[in-house]
Amino acid sequence: MAITISTPLLMSTILFILTCIPIPSFSCPSHQKQALLHFKSTLTTTISSSSYHMVQLKSWNPTSDCCSWERVNCTETKTITELHLDGLVVPLPDIDPAPVFSDILAPLFHIRSLKLLDISNNSLHDKIPGDGFVNLTELVHLDMKDNWFNGSIPRQLFGLTNLHYLDMSNNMLEGELGPEFGSFQNLTTLRLSYNYFKGGIPSHLFKLKSLRVLDLSDNTLKGGLSVEVGKLLNLESLILSANFLSGKLPQEIGKLTRLRELLLQNNQFSSGVPSSTANFKNLETLDLSQNSFSMQIPASIGTLPNITAVDLSNNKFTGPIPSSMQNMSKLVILGLHNNKLVGKIPTWLFSFTSLDTLFIGGKGNGLTWNNKAKFIPNYSLKFLSLISCNISGQFPEWISSQKRLICWRKPLIFIFIMVGFWRFDTKQWITNRIGRHDYNSVNG
Repeated sequence: MAITISTPLLMSTILFILTCIPIPSFSCPSHQKQALLHFKSTLTTTISSSSYHMVQLKSWNPTSDCCSWERVNCTETKTITELHLDGLVVPLPDIDPAPVFSDILAPLFHIRSLKLLDISNNSLHDKIPGDGFVNLTELVHLDMKDNWFNGSIPRQLFGLTNLHYLDMSNNMLEGELGPEFGSFQNLTTLRLSYNYFKGGIPSHLFKLKSLRVLDLSDNTLKGGLSVEVGKLLNLESLILSANFLSGKLPQEIGKLTRLRELLLQNNQFSSGVPSSTANFKNLETLDLSQNSFSMQIPASIGTLPNITAVDLSNNKFTGPIPSSMQNMSKLVILGLHNNKLVGKIPTWLFSFTSLDTLFIGGKGNGLTWNNKAKFIPNYSLKFLSLISCNISGQFPEWISSQKRLICWRKPLIFIFIMVGFWRFDTKQWITNRIGRHDYNSVNG
């Protein structure tokens, strides 16, 4: 028996179906456009009375769809989800500018659909406007680095529990890092470097099991590194350099088998390097310099197959350079100077094929150079220091094969300065690591 459907019923059914299908808007919501125009107007007025230059945002005009504007991204349904507002405010050279205060951000807090907000590098002053950020509960990515924000982190910010990425580095933030950080259970990247945070590293940070990057460097943090650090099983980058952290490194750090970068330099860590570091099979960069590590360099360090940069300088390591280090075939940078190492400098140090930076010797060491060694290294160095390695007699012939070295000679001191060095400022690196009173006696 055939079923017939009346025309009115069919039309009603079609209309119902159509109302259930989202139809893209032809323009972004007017209140979001007005919020952005208000922000531009406020910023323009502020900049005109200061000594800054402002990126013009010429596409931001009332007659066009704001989803077509530069630095703005929208969904298919024309809702704003991303604002890339980094570097809008540019200070003029040789001028001390008037501050640009953070209250200019107020119009942006009306765009509640935001998932990404980048306001980095804008010279913004004053406190972080917590009352505004409380509205942006959809945020997944928040970048506020390279500003002048001060005070403590507002409690409202910890309500943004959808955050995956948070960068507040290079500001003037202060206070202790409290248990509130435990609310960021979805966080994969946390960067708080170059601020004035104090106190210890809160245990709640070690409960953020999704973390891949944790950067707390260049603050005034104190205390030890908790055994709970071993809970961050997804961590790929741990950067705690330039603080006042002390004590032993826990064996549990070896559970971080995904680490690619471990930077702990310029702290007060002591005792030996845990044997569990042998588990760092993915590690590429290891910097333990400028601490108080002692005992012998563990042989396990030579079992790290992907390591490209190792800096153990300015510590109290004893004993010989472990022969296992000759297995680090990808090594580009090696710093061992200013320790208490003894024995002959092994010739296998000059068999690496990728090495461009080598620091050995320095004050307090007992390393000696084999003056009879005849060889040509497989690499071309940019920087070499053999200070206080008991080099005597003729200038080592193999150094003449190093065409990229810039040789700087002072009486009784030989320093070879490379053009560029790793991720550091070269001059500062040299100042920190090479003393002015380390001597060799070299002729030629």
